[in-house]
Amino acid sequence: MQKVRALSVIPAILLFLAILSWPYEYYQFLRWVVCLSSLWVGWELKEIKLVGPAIIFAGIAITFNPVSPLHMLKETWQLIDIGAGLAFLVVALRKFEEKGGEKE
Repeated sequence: MQKVRALSVIPAILLFLAILSWPYEYYQFLRWVVCLSSLWVGWELKEIKLVGPAIIFAGIAITFNPVSPLHMLKETWQLIDIGAGLAFLVVALRKFEEKGGEKE
């Protein structure tokens, strides 16, 4: 989980930067990074039996799906970017306990 925490910083930073104006290619790149990172973080959270947070990251992965993208207003995406960035930041900064187990 230590690696996941450290690498959650990258999508968090990219998501916070996304509220600025960038070329469309940035947002395409962002979709890939966030979708793949969300799947990875969600899987790791599921492995330590944190199903609720894992479901949140599954939702983030679906929202940022680069293969079949969702289309929304820029203002809506800015709110989603901030929310998803905060979710990654929580993973990066928090020590998670496995349910019924020891702290990592």
